[in-house]
Amino acid sequence: MQLLGNYQSNLTAYLYEQLLGQLETDIAAGEYGGGTLFDTSAAQTIQAEGQSFSTLTLPSAGNTAYVTDVNTPVQTLQARYNAITSEVANMQTTITALLATIQKESDLIDKTIAAAEIEVWGSQQPYLPTAQVNLWNFESGHGATSKTYPTTGGATYQTDPTNGVACLTAVPDVSYVFSEYLTPAGTGVATQGIGSPTIHRSIPVKDISWSFTPNSGQTQFETIYANDQTWAYLSTLEPSAILTFGAPVIAVQLPVGGSAVGLYTTTGSVAGGSLPVYVRILFYPRQQNIFVNNLVSAQVIQLSAYNVTADTVQVFTATKVFTQGIDFTVNDTSALTVLPTGALPGQSVTIMFEEYYPAYQCSIDQTHWSPIFMLDQSRPYPDDTTDFIPIDIQNGNFPLFDELGVPLGLYLQVVGSPTNLAAAGEMVLLVTTPGSGTFGEIAQLTITLEQTVYMSGLHFEPFTNFPATITSIVAYGFTDVAQTTIVDIPFILDRAVTFKFPRQLARTFVVTFAQTNYALKEYLVQQPDSLRRDTLAQLQSSLPFSVQRPQPGIPQHYEGALYEFGIQNIAAYDDLPNLPGVFSSGPYLVQGTPEVIRLDCELTNMPTNAVYLGYISYDANDAVLEQSEIAFTPGTTILYPGAFVADHVDFFVKLVFREELSVAQALQLQVTTR
Repeated sequence: MQLLGNYQSNLTAYLYEQLLGQLETDIAAGEYGGGTLFDTSAAQTIQAEGQSFSTLTLPSAGNTAYVTDVNTPVQTLQARYNAITSEVANMQTTITALLATIQKESDLIDKTIAAAEIEVWGSQQPYLPTAQVNLWNFESGHGATSKTYPTTGGATYQTDPTNGVACLTAVPDVSYVFSEYLTPAGTGVATQGIGSPTIHRSIPVKDISWSFTPNSGQTQFETIYANDQTWAYLSTLEPSAILTFGAPVIAVQLPVGGSAVGLYTTTGSVAGGSLPVYVRILFYPRQQNIFVNNLVSAQVIQLSAYNVTADTVQVFTATKVFTQGIDFTVNDTSALTVLPTGALPGQSVTIMFEEYYPAYQCSIDQTHWSPIFMLDQSRPYPDDTTDFIPIDIQNGNFPLFDELGVPLGLYLQVVGSPTNLAAAGEMVLLVTTPGSGTFGEIAQLTITLEQTVYMSGLHFEPFTNFPATITSIVAYGFTDVAQTTIVDIPFILDRAVTFKFPRQLARTFVVTFAQTNYALKEYLVQQPDSLRRDTLAQLQSSLPFSVQRPQPGIPQHYEGALYEFGIQNIAAYDDLPNLPGVFSSGPYLVQGTPEVIRLDCELTNMPTNAVYLGYISYDANDAVLEQSEIAFTPGTTILYPGAFVADHVDFFVKLVFREELSVAQALQLQVTTR
């Protein structure tokens, strides 16, 4: 109904009619002095109050009109019940009309999609330039048909060309998913079109039931079944979406072709997943001090594995400062050398310098970045930090943040040596938490038949917004030990389909569904007796004496991810082949005398002697010049076999279904003219 607008309720109007009828009955019976003593304004007030279903109407003191629901409450309850019954009947009528409209719109959408699909399929076939093209997708119906057909050799639109026998059984529309255990094996995709005729037998369904295991203690779920066991609905409300994420991974964005293997790793997990976070590895200056005892001549001291600015190096004791270039030198590899001619030999000194130490900062959008933190667990804050944001470093794992410095639940760890880090230089890393291939809700629908029978098909149709995926179907025979997996390839149930499997003895089927799509919902649920509680609580306030005050109903609030499973038109079939089946598609009109003919068909399980091409040529006065029927191999090109120059020609494509599970899906006829 949401597709076509809000439903306009008539409940208050129905209640008004019921109460008015009761009032007129009372007046006719002599109540209220036959109407002469009736207080009209009070009656109007009472009538207005009577529109509410949660309160009882109470007349004001002194009024000569006494409302019926005080004196005879059963009559008022009956009036409300009648109003609700009328509302339900009206809603059912409206829903039926709306569903019929939606069904028509759905059929039009399906046909539009089929038309687009056949255009795509036709564009993928070999093309004859200047040809007149006729396309048809049997998924959208039988298409053009006619009882007119070339009568050469006694042929009709219903005869099998191999023996001339008329096949009168109609060819049905089919939508199959073939089991991988059939021959030829199915591939887990729907095969739709027209198929082999069968002797169709429906197997009564005794019971259907959902099996579902809640994922948490907060999970809410609801199951609804049709009285005739033809549809089943399951909805689950989870506190959060059921998403499973793997361990975080690192991808190097800069430098191009760079690698973080052996340098950095990531750990951590986030229940709902994490947005991709960019991590900038940079080298940030900080001051460092080291103390060296008893320097010797020409001694080389490695100040740091990272870059050191030579101008910032200071060497001193408590009483003396030494000079660079006279007492020592600093090279490009951050090494300090004691000069033999200087005053450093034999001294114990403090060396203070500025090194560029590895640091990191994070961003979600690569525009705004978090504060910089040093990749040093003992000194995580840069020297120029003034706002010390708490940072939780766990055993060398540095937390990753968003732009505001809020932790994301992921961690970066340095595993490379300082030398390797320095050699790798600055980097930009992208840390992501890839989703697992298994996510969403899982449920099983058990279908029990009236009796154990031989059968070969199960039919399902979806009716929820998001289609569920059928992951497997298991059949059970007389006992639960005798089980057979008949479908084991996942199939998205987005259309009405019949699962075809090898004919076997079955009593029960267990169909496993997976729903990966969800909608975020919020519900306010009233208690079952909330109306009674609210009514009694309001009535207590008007009574002249005190009784135990009932507590008003308190609604419960639920919110989370809603997963829905909805299956309708559940049916079990036993189809026996009724072969052969013959179907003639056409006529397809071609103006002029044909020259080259090409026919492409999309067929499933149909041998080479299943397609025939018939034609009837006419002159300008619609007189028949010649007619014939020839065997045709789809995907080939022939010259027009006719001998007359025609004004126009009608072509017919005859399909003969000789196998049990044959399906014709599409055809394209291309004809060039002279």
